[in-house]
Amino acid sequence: MDSTHGTCVDDNGSRCFLYTLVIRSNITGKGCPVGWMLTNSETHYPIVSWLQWVRDTVMFSPTQVMIDNSDTEIKALRIVFGENTAILICHWHILRAWKKHVIKKVNPVSRAIRPDTVRAKRGEALDILISMMSAQTEDDFDSGYHDLSEFCVRNSSWDCASLLSYFDSEYLSKKQEWSSAWRQNHSSLNTNAYVESWHRTLKETYLANIRSQRVDGLVYILHEIIALDFMSHDTDVRANLRRRVMNKAEKERQQRALDLSDFDADMMLVAHNVGSITVSSFTNGDLEYIVNFDEQHNSLQSCTCPDYSRNAPIICKHMFLVHRVERISLPYSSQLSAPNVNTALPQMPMNEVQRPDPEGLYMEAVERYVI
Repeated sequence: MDSTHGTCVDDNGSRCFLYTLVIRSNITGKGCPVGWMLTNSETHYPIVSWLQWVRDTVMFSPTQVMIDNSDTEIKALRIVFGENTAILICHWHILRAWKKHVIKKVNPVSRAIRPDTVRAKRGEALDILISMMSAQTEDDFDSGYHDLSEFCVRNSSWDCASLLSYFDSEYLSKKQEWSSAWRQNHSSLNTNAYVESWHRTLKETYLANIRSQRVDGLVYILHEIIALDFMSHDTDVRANLRRRVMNKAEKERQQRALDLSDFDADMMLVAHNVGSITVSSFTNGDLEYIVNFDEQHNSLQSCTCPDYSRNAPIICKHMFLVHRVERISLPYSSQLSAPNVNTALPQMPMNEVQRPDPEGLYMEAVERYVI
């Protein structure tokens, strides 16, 4: 979930904010907007009203929501969904803020310090912060926080005490939302790249140079043009006219399955049952997992491994392995087929939707909505 400005103005010419809920479609594998809200307020109240309406109308109850570092959005999400929904803060936005504040808050007391020494000292501070972000356990996080405290005390010849105060006030209280130590049971996605990409597509493709249209013009474009485009893309993938897109995590898991020799791949499938195949663990030969599939449609459905339980609908390496050996279709799309180990994936032709002229869309919206 995220907001963007510069899409339309209200009756007084003031800018409005467009909030968007984006999910990763199981069918297309791409980010897909599923809800919008327009508001000229920067408080949490309209966000709460919107999310409550979505929750009550379509029974929307997400297990996790990725946002940028917005206290307003965190407050709204907590009011509507409580503690049942995990709030994840985008790592990219946090790193951008850290880099900016490290430059401001780590400075030598003496002006005689060489520039390369200054850069090295700031890099040391940033590395400590990143170690807390990538910590795999709570103990690792605590160790990183101790290193940050020691860094600020140890470097008395540097003006860096405010760095610790900044971290304590802005990030320590919400460490569960951004540190990997508290993300072990959630999806491996660490940025809100899907919604950022959507907003960029909206402005560069659909709106082009018409950024100051009225609210009704934007609503028309969203409902009559963009929603239909995404539904068309979904239909194309289902009809095998387009390829389902795998994200980075799925590509890595697929490659693990492809790296095995034919003999090793066959040996890892230890038992075949009705509607399921037992597969050995890639990392521990004493562990086995069950990959379930639909015999009628010859399609994989799920896996009992921790990776799939935590990151579904991301396809796990055990499912990719069964797909490779048994030629059972991967879930969500029959277009994903196992490539030969020594050949690259073929490139499918993409049938791009013809984009109408943005100015023409605007005039059509005006004619439709203005009495």
